[in-house]
Amino acid sequence: MQGLKPQIREYVVLEQPESLEAAKNFAKLKESVLSSSEQTPVFDAKKMSSQIVEELSKVMGPKDQTINAVGQQNPSLIDLISETLSGQNL
Repeated sequence: MQGLKPQIREYVVLEQPESLEAAKNFAKLKESVLSSSEQTPVFDAKKMSSQIVEELSKVMGPKDQTINAVGQQNPSLIDLISETLSGQNL
């Protein structure tokens, strides 16, 4: 049991293995779970949103210069998305 990472040692002890072989198997199992969870990427909504807006800007090109019925300039889709995202606490 000495030499095991604390999380692995705790897991093995709690499982109360009946043999050294069972203890090794529990340790290997916990180690594989820990290593796979460390590699799981964290989703960053704000970063993803910024990338989407950037890509949309490339595709849409110059801002839409249309005029609405009241004579005011319509905001572009990119402006609307940017304003919406900047108002949210993601």
